[in-house]
Amino acid sequence: HQQQLHQGEKGNAASSTSPEDADRAMQLLRGVVTEVALFSETLRYGWSTLRRVYHVLIDKALADYLRPGDDDDETKVIVGQHGSGRLSLADTEDETAEIVCHPHDIDRAREEIHELLEGFHEGAPFTVQRLSELVLEPEKQYANLDKYLNALTVVLSVSSLHVGVERRTGRPELAIDPVNE
Repeated sequence: HQQQLHQGEKGNAASSTSPEDADRAMQLLRGVVTEVALFSETLRYGWSTLRRVYHVLIDKALADYLRPGDDDDETKVIVGQHGSGRLSLADTEDETAEIVCHPHDIDRAREEIHELLEGFHEGAPFTVQRLSELVLEPEKQYANLDKYLNALTVVLSVSSLHVGVERRTGRPELAIDPVNE
């Protein structure tokens, strides 16, 4: 599984896997992060492996925010930044308006978030439980992308490391079936 995850980062595995395999892999990754969210005092996997999982799930969450919704005909998209200030829903009279970041800003924010995550070489940030919650249910946590990106940035802009125990599992794969059931 770790080899598949590494290949997926390069984009090689994604093109050769079926949608069912991709869904199963995503389910396994989400299971690993669910375990971290529930039992953050004890990390069952090494941080270098977990960090790659968070990279994948952050990208998935961002893609989900950007995917067209079922009711796009009724929703106006407003660029999240205007000049030097930010727009808010209070700045518009249209109740169906949705604020999103400009795509260029999204790409820059995504890169910054991944750089922040990569900055944790020695171990997980002490906010790893909150990070887990954010990647597992992003749209439940934040209705708009701008706020979600800000939340990820705040959670990863810490310098303290997780002080829990890193417990190695005897199983080298990422599957944690009891959590996924």
